[in-house]
Amino acid sequence: MKPSTPRRSRRQNQPATRAGNTVPVSDYESDGPSHRGPNAQFSQSTVTVTATATVTAGYHGAQPAQGGTRTIGDMNLSVIKRYVPTVQSYISMAHHVLVFQWDHEKEDWGEELFKGPLFICNQLPDMTTGAPLPRACIFLINRNSPENFTLDLATVLDCQQNDSQKDFLEIYAATPSTDAVHWGLLIRESESLDDTWAALQDRWRAVQTIPV
Repeated sequence: MKPSTPRRSRRQNQPATRAGNTVPVSDYESDGPSHRGPNAQFSQSTVTVTATATVTAGYHGAQPAQGGTRTIGDMNLSVIKRYVPTVQSYISMAHHVLVFQWDHEKEDWGEELFKGPLFICNQLPDMTTGAPLPRACIFLINRNSPENFTLDLATVLDCQQNDSQKDFLEIYAATPSTDAVHWGLLIRESESLDDTWAALQDRWRAVQTIPV
């Protein structure tokens, strides 16, 4: 469902902001990987915005899974690595996130593109230069279609919380062939917002320190 346009934050070299209503509440059912069951099929493709990003950290919210020694965090990580094998850990998870893309021609947010649990992930270092460079990404398991959402944090030019709606995170990412893409992440559970925002900033800043 297309959102009523949230207010767009000001940013240098971007069009001026426009006022709007908050994004309406949508229904929520927990859709984290740990809820998909042991026989789930993992044939989904992944929409990826290219680049590179970060160093390791652990997910501190992991709890032992019922009937075994593996934690829910271990199970989630196993699922993520089926799609992105370079992921080594995740430091934050939000169960219900909606992803939108800004339409520059219409000066409005487009239709909802992705919906599901979102993870801030650490990846294996990039060794192409001979020295290990940190890597990280945002990964969302999509409930809307077989295409997941992966954003390499090395492509991110700027990220911020929306001026008037703090649960709406805005990300400007470079692409190889087009102008910067403006993504909007709507975090639908308040208890995950602060951790997700802090983890995103932490991993993005780590990537920005990589020498060019």
